[in-house]
Amino acid sequence: MNAKKKFDHSNDLVLLPLGGVGEIGMNCYCYGIGPVESREWLMVDLGVKFGDETEPGIDIVPGLDARA
Repeated sequence: MNAKKKFDHSNDLVLLPLGGVGEIGMNCYCYGIGPVESREWLMVDLGVKFGDETEPGIDIVPGLDARA
């Protein structure tokens, strides 16, 4: 049987890690759904930093310059 199965790519789900995979504090991912030419994207920033008295506030921010 040589029939090739055609796949419907209208509901493709894509995971794009932008940084921090496997690290605490710098996790940022993009999830895409739909065909390549009209894919919808959702950016999820899951980063958390455990600062101390020398680091008040936010010290690590993912580099999100690559987003379109």
